[in-house]
Amino acid sequence: GIMAGAKRLSGIWSVSKAFGLIALTSVGWSASDVLFKKYAVAFESYHSALIIYLLGSFLPALVALLFISIRRPLKKHLASISSRGWVMVGINLLVGIGGTIAFSYALTLGKASLTSVFLGIQPLFAFSWGLLLKKLLHEVDSEDLSTQTLALKGASLLLVILGLSFL
Repeated sequence: GIMAGAKRLSGIWSVSKAFGLIALTSVGWSASDVLFKKYAVAFESYHSALIIYLLGSFLPALVALLFISIRRPLKKHLASISSRGWVMVGINLLVGIGGTIAFSYALTLGKASLTSVFLGIQPLFAFSWGLLLKKLLHEVDSEDLSTQTLALKGASLLLVILGLSFL
């Protein structure tokens, strides 16, 4: 994770500002995954458990909308989105919900730790999607394809695969 979050700025290696938030998020999500795995079996069906799981993502958004300092800029931004932008937002939401449903179902079938650790290869997919989508959509930022960055990402991937093989 540190290798993937490292950036070289002005000739000095540093950890991304997002690293601390990512670490904190990982702690929370891992607890959520373990709790879901433990209590999903108590529900009448997987679908009932899924609704509770999805509420965990939906409720913070509703609470955030209670704050006018968040609601006003959001409303202004939403009004400025083009129809192409709305298509992208819709696709993003569908893919995200689909991934969440698939992941939560995988949690019910396997060990929470092993299921969660497979998300460690997500940066490889994000990098690949970034390369592909840049060719199709001009809005997508270009990936850094320098030799040093590719070597770092490759080394990170090897460490993730090595870690997965131990589990």
